[in-house]
Amino acid sequence: MKKIIFISQLFLFSLFVSAQESLSICDTKIDFNIEKCSDQISNGEKFAIINWNFAEIKSNNLELFLEIIPIKDCFNTTQAQRFKELISFKIDNNNLKNTDKIKVFHKEMISKCFKYRFRTNSSNCNDATPWFFHSFIDKK
Repeated sequence: MKKIIFISQLFLFSLFVSAQESLSICDTKIDFNIEKCSDQISNGEKFAIINWNFAEIKSNNLELFLEIIPIKDCFNTTQAQRFKELISFKIDNNNLKNTDKIKVFHKEMISKCFKYRFRTNSSNCNDATPWFFHSFIDKK
């Protein structure tokens, strides 16, 4: 019985894989991660969840964006040369002090991978994180 409980907990834990990142943008620490969906989900239904926490941002005048670029040549990761159109999400200033997330679907992007970053735009600071890569399809 204990083995069954342990295995079921292990399975539930493995449903989402995430990697926590912590970077500085405009001299402010931002935390974000990306959660990958379970390998058990079919390729057509794959998704990723990008989470962020900007609790340490001090300026209310800061415009913050999440930029996503679907990539056509996934094997080149962030150095890819063939892209689809940039998708930009403005993060609401009312939510800057909170954690928030966005769910990105493989089927909607019509791409097997993408790169993403956070970018700011304000009168006193224009900055961006490096590009990060995510693939919906596992390498075998």
